[in-house]
Amino acid sequence: MEPIMTQLFLLAILAQNGGLLLTEYNAVGSEKWLDNDGVAACEGPGGSGCSDGSDKFFARRMGNGGDWVEFVVTEDHVDLRGWTVQWAELGEDDADGTDVWYGNGGVPQGQFTFTDVEVWSDLRIGTILTITDQGTDTGGLDTDLSYDPCSGDYWINANIYDSELFVAESNIATPVPDLLDVGNDDWMAQILDASGAVTAGLVGEGAPGYGGGGVNSREACRLEESPTNSSGIFSLYDDTDNSTFSVVNNWSDLFGCRVYADLEVLQAGLREEYGCACTPLALNEYNAVDEDAWLGGGDASGVEDDGDGVVDRVPSDTNFGRTLGNGGD
Repeated sequence: MEPIMTQLFLLAILAQNGGLLLTEYNAVGSEKWLDNDGVAACEGPGGSGCSDGSDKFFARRMGNGGDWVEFVVTEDHVDLRGWTVQWAELGEDDADGTDVWYGNGGVPQGQFTFTDVEVWSDLRIGTILTITDQGTDTGGLDTDLSYDPCSGDYWINANIYDSELFVAESNIATPVPDLLDVGNDDWMAQILDASGAVTAGLVGEGAPGYGGGGVNSREACRLEESPTNSSGIFSLYDDTDNSTFSVVNNWSDLFGCRVYADLEVLQAGLREEYGCACTPLALNEYNAVDEDAWLGGGDASGVEDDGDGVVDRVPSDTNFGRTLGNGGD
């Protein structure tokens, strides 16, 4: 094959994703908040009131759930056993000198491999897979592998420190080994299959093909298109001050209209296969907050979880925000 044809062939392969696609990652610093101004007064626990930027799952929380990444399964019956996700953050300098995969031990980097357990052997198309580094008790989320398409649950979460699920390593060793370090200084990731072949090329702010805005430490980075098996290195990833951990991405188009990623085309066949007794109309949600109470408890400023007088969370509704009674009945 001629060199130019070889290059085009390789680009065509890397432009696809082999069945697993990175769709979002959290770049919010551990002492920072989504959408806050980059000033000292808006960092730490006191920064909760500087903005109303929030995540669809974690709501408004310092650190925005810790380091996490989100993927969508774009082909059916994907066997992830032995697959590896490799990541690096080109603009940081907290590496210990070990070269894990990147070729330069001075660059912070790491990788995690899906172990040989049954849960990874047959992921269904349209599954949203999130991976967290913080547990529920420290502001993130523990492993939850429940999956029920008939109840609308296409999401599973796995914690990177669950050794039954991952073999992980990084060259960031202080203060303790950091197995998943996601940040805002040119972070990027790629995916390899069990043979070591790249199935999804580098994406993220540090990737050669990144075309979005600069990601700061009060933002996330997301895919801004409906994920398919042809999404990849040429797809648009961009920064965002509102994230959507565990649910479909949404963004504003050139006209300012809100656009939602469409997973229905991926998930529709599963409901029929699983024999879901779907009805044309189903109760989706109702408000049970008393008229003189706040969503999640607390007061107008938010909720303190540990009795230290400092707001830890600011639960809110995507339409009403944080209001007394949460919009009424």
